[in-house]
Amino acid sequence: QTPMAAPQAAAAARHAAALASVLTHLPPVQYAFAYGSGVMHQPGLYDQDQKVGSDISTPSTSKSKGPMVDYILAVDDPLTWHAENITQNP
Repeated sequence: QTPMAAPQAAAAARHAAALASVLTHLPPVQYAFAYGSGVMHQPGLYDQDQKVGSDISTPSTSKSKGPMVDYILAVDDPLTWHAENITQNP
């Protein structure tokens, strides 16, 4: 395999940072991962105006078009975590 080209590596790093930035708006978690069509770039899925990693941290609605990202979060105490989340994100 050939190593990832520098521009591709930089884009991948920005995309990973955008995915992780969602967690800064939530109470701490022990483990998290993301899945969905927006996690990895898929040619033809994106509108011309949308770049990989753009507006990932903006919640989408069911009417939104383009890539989707879902997160699985693992926490030690779900009740406490949800209470903190409701306080932090009313």
